[in-house]
Amino acid sequence: MKNETEQTRYQSYLLRLWQVNDFGVPQTRITLIHVATGQKHTFTEFDALLNFLNQSPTEPSKRPAR
Repeated sequence: MKNETEQTRYQSYLLRLWQVNDFGVPQTRITLIHVATGQKHTFTEFDALLNFLNQSPTEPSKRPAR
């Protein structure tokens, strides 16, 4: 269990996934929107999405630790 003085670090995103047909070839489309800032990121490959998430800095949350 975390101490009350510890800060929880997290980011909240809205993830949208869909497929489109590009001349008969299915293509993946990915949009990631940061909930707090509204900043939008688009990807066409899952590896790029995971790479972005692994490199994203975390900021202390304003919520108390649980």
